[in-house]
Amino acid sequence: MRPHLTVAGLMWLASCAPSRPSDDQPTQRVTIPPGATLAVVADSLESRGVVKSSGCFRLLTRLRGSERRLKAGVYDLPRGQGAWDAITTLQAGRVATIRFTAPEGLSLLDLAELMESRLGFDAESVLVAARESPWLAELASDRENLEGFLQPDTHTLPLPLTA
Repeated sequence: MRPHLTVAGLMWLASCAPSRPSDDQPTQRVTIPPGATLAVVADSLESRGVVKSSGCFRLLTRLRGSERRLKAGVYDLPRGQGAWDAITTLQAGRVATIRFTAPEGLSLLDLAELMESRLGFDAESVLVAARESPWLAELASDRENLEGFLQPDTHTLPLPLTA
C-alpha cells in the first residue's frame, strides 16, 4: 500500500510544478483584497490559471510559513507561473503598475483632465489637491496653486490608484 501512496504523493507534487511560462504567456490581473483568506487567494490564482492547484498553493504557503505574509494588492501574474513563484511575488508585494506621462507645457487644468481620462481620478479632486498642497507654502506662499512647479515626467504608479 505504501508504494501507491508514495506514487500518488509524487504525482500530486508534480501537479504543483509550474508549467514553464514563456515571455509571450499572457498575464492575469489578480486582485487580492485586504484580509483575504489563504483559501480565497488560492482559489483566485487557480481560477485564473496562475497556479495549477489551489490545494498545492495552500500547502506550499503553509510550509513556507507565509500564510500571514501575503500582501493585498493588484497583481499581473503570468498564467502557469506556479505556486512557489506566486507566493514569492505576493509576499514581496510586487503589485501591478501603470505608467503615466505628464507632458511638458500642460496647464494644471489640462493635467487634471489628463489624469481623469487616463488614471480615473476626478479632475476637480486633482485641482483641489494642487490648491491645498502642504508644499505650496514652502514653495511659494504668494501662489494660489502648484501651477508652474509641476515638471514633465513619466511616473510608474502602483495599482490600485487612489486619489
